[in-house]
Amino acid sequence: MAHIKVKTILLILVLAMICMSSSATCRSETDENEIHRVIFDCDGTDLLGNFMFNERPLSLSDVYAYVDTYCQTPITTFMICSGSHNNYYRSTYTRVLGEPLSDTGLYDDPQLERYYTNFLNVEREGADVITTVLERARKNHVETFITYRMNDLHYNALDQSPLSYSDFWKNHPEYCILRNGYIVYKLYDHCIASFIFCINCI
Repeated sequence: MAHIKVKTILLILVLAMICMSSSATCRSETDENEIHRVIFDCDGTDLLGNFMFNERPLSLSDVYAYVDTYCQTPITTFMICSGSHNNYYRSTYTRVLGEPLSDTGLYDDPQLERYYTNFLNVEREGADVITTVLERARKNHVETFITYRMNDLHYNALDQSPLSYSDFWKNHPEYCILRNGYIVYKLYDHCIASFIFCINCI
């Protein structure tokens, strides 16, 4: 009986050593094949505002230069945001960022007006901002993604920039859980605090 127990223990030890060896080999191969990313997440408004070129009217060549500038850094991945409370592209369902309401023709914010004007500048050159960014980044051999803002905090209190609301939000005020007069940007404090907490935990 003791002889069988010794054999069993030895067999378990041998199997354990084989498993450890295989695990180490797999881990080594995994390390060699790991993909490390350096991500640039383009907010979109900095591009539409053309802040890189001193806020001059945006042109297609400016979009190319914007993307090229970042792709000449060590980034591996270029992300472009799809919109901020309204889209950076034409949609069947809502307006472009900064596009005025058709029944008023008014802008509620000069900055948003400039974003929309710059969007139109690129559109007149036969291009779409997001498509142009993605194609240009790929031409620079950089990985691309389109990002989407979930639970966006921009202008989601009913008394803030009403002309900027997406049409869905404007047509369904019953979904608003914030009272008028509430400063929605206070919520950013909680977001930033949570973000810092997560960093400290890493």
